[in-house]
Amino acid sequence: MLLLCGGPYTRVMEKLKRPAFYADSRIVKRFQLKAVPAVIIQKGTVMEVREYALNDKGQKKRK
Repeated sequence: MLLLCGGPYTRVMEKLKRPAFYADSRIVKRFQLKAVPAVIIQKGTVMEVREYALNDKGQKKRK
């Protein structure tokens, strides 16, 4: 599931050739999102949420 916070979602869908949705308050609450970017993957009957911390340059923080 690809969730966007803003911008032209139709352009993103065309470029990636997959559906995209706006992350409105219902979706944020449903998946208990605390940070973005986040990836949501369905594994059987369970949805796995992975949130990523970024530094001020937008790069993934190292542990």
